[in-house]
Amino acid sequence: MDFLTLEAAFADVRAYLPAVLSKRGLLPEAIGELLEREALGRLSVLLAPVAREVYADLEVEACRRLSRRDESDRPFVALALRAELPCMD
Repeated sequence: MDFLTLEAAFADVRAYLPAVLSKRGLLPEAIGELLEREALGRLSVLLAPVAREVYADLEVEACRRLSRRDESDRPFVALALRAELPCMD
């Protein structure tokens, strides 16, 4: 079984992880070491990042299925539709 996620999710992790870890009490040196060791790069062993072009054509359908729910979830729903996963029927 493959675990899929948006390519953009990887970028978000890289952008926000230092602040989250800092709020949790991790020292800046430890955060830097974690990022330097490419710990984030290892995520791609567990998760397959998917480019927006793969699911973009399904975003309108995803938006329809979300129907007044959090529209920021639209890309995740579109990816689920592309992967033919049961999704908000």
